Amino acid sequence: MFTARSCGRPTPRLREGAVMETWQDRWEEAADAELKRMETRTMTELLADIGVGRFGSYFVIWYVIASRSTLVEAGWTLFRTLASDADYLHRYHCAAALLQLMGEVTLKPLELSADHPGRGPALAALRLRLAGMIGERADFVGSSGSEGAT
Repeated sequence: MFTARSCGRPTPRLREGAVMETWQDRWEEAADAELKRMETRTMTELLADIGVGRFGSYFVIWYVIASRSTLVEAGWTLFRTLASDADYLHRYHCAAALLQLMGEVTLKPLELSADHPGRGPALAALRLRLAGMIGERADFVGSSGSEGAT
């Protein structure tokens, strides 16, 4: 049953014993559903999605990559996304996944993802470290590694 609010929008009325879901409950349910879908996909499919900017809506793709992939397999795809102009929260969670795969404990995702003057140099240093760990990719040779960073 709905009742009118002063703004004209319907307001749900709860039946006795019912519990109103919060936005957080709905978010977590949707994120869990997205996680289940992502977990059924191959790493090749997930990395291809990331490569074309399909990240999902609940940031779980980054944690699936970090838990199921290797640095060699995902490192450069994650770095490219991190250095891109993707939305900040996707860059943040991407950075967390990449740093986890690298075993990096001193850098923080915020340092690599937030728009600030130090982001470009931090990404350039990370690119060099990543190249030292897994080798340079042909499409990054000569690149500063700070594309999209401001």
